[in-house]
Formats: sequence, structure tokens, C-alpha cells
Amino acid sequence: MPGPKSYNNGMENTIQYELTPKKVKNIIIRVKANGVVAVTMPYRMSKKKVDAFVQSKAEWIRMMQKKLANQQRIDAVSYTHLRAHETD
Repeated sequence: MPGPKSYNNGMENTIQYELTPKKVKNIIIRVKANGVVAVTMPYRMSKKKVDAFVQSKAEWIRMMQKKLANQQRIDAVSYTHLRAHETD
């Protein structure tokens, strides 16, 4: 089976996402750690319906992308933690 395809409905200010058809009953939206949006769709559902659903969740998707971007900035800082028994 080929990999996910990037999809954009051509309109400005829309969510771009990787679309993967699978044997599922519902549309599944995932925001990966790198901010990429991955959408899994049922085989028998139209791309137009999936796109409308994804765009209706745009606010949540952008919020998750910002949240993950902030986590990556925090994780990028390196700290050294010493336990009490390691200091001797």
C-alpha cells in the first residue's frame, strides 16, 4: 500500500494534512510531534467530506501544533540531574 498523500483543498488559510485511507469506521486526526497533521479516513468516505471535517477542527489542530512546538522548545534544553547518592 502506498504511503500517505499530502492534501490541500486549494483554499487559502486551510489545514494541510497527510491523508491515508484505511479500513476504519471514523476519521482520525493526529498531530505529530513535528507538527504534521496526519488524517486516516475510511475507504468509502469522500475526500470532500474528510476535508470539511478537518477544516472544522482547524482551531484544535492549530492549538495542538502550538502546544507541541512549545514542548519541543522546552525539551531542547539539556539539564543534568544528580541524585543525592551520585554526588559522593
